[in-house]
Amino acid sequence: DKYGYKIPDTKETTIDAENGSDIYLTIDSNIQRILESSVDKAVDEYSPEWFTINIMDAKTGDILGSASTPSYNPNDLNTLVNYENPLTSFVYEPGSVMKIYTYMCAIEKGTYKGDELYKSGVINVDGTNIYDWNNVGWGNITFDYGFEMSSNVGVSYMMQRFLNKNDLLECFTKYGFGSKTNIELARELSGTISFNYDVEVAAASYGQGISTTPIQHLQALSMIANDGYMLSPHVVKKITKNGEVTYEREIVKKQVVSKSTTDKLRELMYNTVNDVNGNATGIGYRVEGLDLIGKTGTAQIFDNESGSYENRYIYSFAGMFPKDDPQIIIFLSMKKPNVTSSSTIRKIAKPVIESIAKYKGLIKNNLEITSSKYTLENYINKNVDDVVNDLKNKNLDVVVLGSGDKVINQSLKNGTEVLSKDKIFLLTNKDVVMPDLIGYSRIDAITVLNLLNVSYEIDGYGVVKEQSISKGESITSDIKLTLESEYDFYKE
Repeated sequence: DKYGYKIPDTKETTIDAENGSDIYLTIDSNIQRILESSVDKAVDEYSPEWFTINIMDAKTGDILGSASTPSYNPNDLNTLVNYENPLTSFVYEPGSVMKIYTYMCAIEKGTYKGDELYKSGVINVDGTNIYDWNNVGWGNITFDYGFEMSSNVGVSYMMQRFLNKNDLLECFTKYGFGSKTNIELARELSGTISFNYDVEVAAASYGQGISTTPIQHLQALSMIANDGYMLSPHVVKKITKNGEVTYEREIVKKQVVSKSTTDKLRELMYNTVNDVNGNATGIGYRVEGLDLIGKTGTAQIFDNESGSYENRYIYSFAGMFPKDDPQIIIFLSMKKPNVTSSSTIRKIAKPVIESIAKYKGLIKNNLEITSSKYTLENYINKNVDDVVNDLKNKNLDVVVLGSGDKVINQSLKNGTEVLSKDKIFLLTNKDVVMPDLIGYSRIDAITVLNLLNVSYEIDGYGVVKEQSISKGESITSDIKLTLESEYDFYKE
């Protein structure tokens, strides 16, 4: 009837439900959590128009983590209609990270002379002055040093001495720019790399006047990580239906440039981050004990209404580690932070790089502890003491909420991979009162409050300094937490 109740003795047709497919992503949940925390920090401190950070496995092309703001919220109907994934669907002028590929093109052509000198500061191309980012340059410098200092004048001279327009267009096309990567995500855009006049060619050489997507950069960076072989990126590892594999991603790679070319690029990118004199543009990304290589990027934003570039920027960083056998590729971009400085993106990227390197065992922490990896089980309805003993034997940090003898919920779900010293919260079936959250990070505090299924308000960022309900009290109202200072995860 109109209320949805079955009318007795009426004819009915039954259509059996059909099991759908299971999709296995390439995402590593631990890396994803690190990236989501970095996005929270970016929003809280810099209020960018958008921010995206992405990690790729350098040897497989698998996307291990991807986070952004604005983000997708399935509970927001407007988001369902309007959301575009920045990884594949945001096109923008990339800025100086494109110098990687201008240099790659000249080195591969065989015309590049890294020790040749040029006068930095300013160059006139077709009546237009092109300046280095500091407007005055660094005197007469080599092209190798020009890469480290991200010299616009340097790549403009390269277009006169080592390359021409057709060379650059052919190289950018061959490196995957201007085309879709065909990753398993909808609405991927291809960007544009067209340029004609000399001043447009010069601008394209340092990443202005063309448009690219983050996924294109991850794909192109894979050449440097794999001795000239470019990998196709993937976010779906396999799809199964009723236990049978219906799709499985293949590791597809093709040689685009020579190993000698990528060896030289790794050298230049290493010096950009690890310059012994401390002058290069990427020196602020250096992580002790890690051979990180990379390239910074700052792109002016074109204002369509005025028809000119405004003094607001998109900041980017492209990098990988370790140098000689890269395992991880990172690419991140931030548009219009409230602080007009490249330090904004550096302060987000550096702790992420350090945390992922530690997680992957590519860097030693101060205690030189070797972490072991475990896969969590389903502990619900199990005896609390038995679960706690099992987890502590695995060197995990266990926090029990309540005084019951049975576990009724757990913060990290069945199948989650964790490392030694990772924290897991267990909710019990009795006497759950307000825990002591003082000193907890924002993400740990939110994890606990969500586990308790209580409403909350958080003021500030860092670690919890105050909580509106004291430890041990009954939870009878919404909880307010005050956070102060920076959590160690984000310290320089």
